[in-house]
Amino acid sequence: MTARKNKGDSKSFLIAILVVIVIIQAFLLLKPELKKPPAVKKPAKPVVTKPKIEKRVERPVVGRIAIVIDDWGYNSSHCDLLAEIDSPVSVSVLPSLRHSSDVARCAHAQGKEVMLHLPLEPHKILETYPSDYLIMTTMSKEKIERILEKHLASVPYAEGINNHTGSAATEDRRLMTIIFSKLKEKNFFFLDSLVTGQSICRRLAREMNLPFTERDIFLDNENTRAAIEEQFALLAEQAQLKGYAIAIGHDRPLSLQIIKEQTEKLQREGFKFIPAGDLAK
Repeated sequence: MTARKNKGDSKSFLIAILVVIVIIQAFLLLKPELKKPPAVKKPAKPVVTKPKIEKRVERPVVGRIAIVIDDWGYNSSHCDLLAEIDSPVSVSVLPSLRHSSDVARCAHAQGKEVMLHLPLEPHKILETYPSDYLIMTTMSKEKIERILEKHLASVPYAEGINNHTGSAATEDRRLMTIIFSKLKEKNFFFLDSLVTGQSICRRLAREMNLPFTERDIFLDNENTRAAIEEQFALLAEQAQLKGYAIAIGHDRPLSLQIIKEQTEKLQREGFKFIPAGDLAK
């Protein structure tokens, strides 16, 4: 009896084990696979590209040009036109007129070079001037210096001088020596408007070691568009031939408009515009 019972018990135990094994296997087969969470992609770092620094290729300068605009001071209404000229033109102001100081300040505020347009004695006086406005060859040294100082005081920011008329004065060595001595004290330059072929200014300036230059072209003796544009063509030709050239024009609406147009055009063609003082010095 006991032996049977033991056998039965053993058989039951084995069956139980087998059942457990079957259950475990079934559980393992039916158990869903644990899915790994999807990998979160890190955002790619933005690729920082350094801006390319383009090497600026300097165009060769075809020629240097200085333009002096004369006869300012009668009014200040053309300061707006002057502001439209994006080139370093020089503004030469007649002294002791109603708007002389205003125009000088206006030009200086725009970064333009200011000059005194000094009235000097011509061979033939064609206009009416106030007393002691023109500096005359017959004046004493003291009077010449007094008038020069008065005229300079009426044109603030002036850095140099060019002559208004002056065919007689610029041929007179004594007179120009007195003027040049004063300019040298003030570290000014002199631009000869060259109204006479007999001017002694270049030679005298060299002897006195005074910064000096002289006019090559008058732009607007004939006040028409065709004539002024033709003078600009001559100016460019001169600058290309000798490396630089100086032109003188006047405070007139047409002249200022064409100066604006032509300076832009010639800059595109390789010409460089500079103040007259840079050439003189």
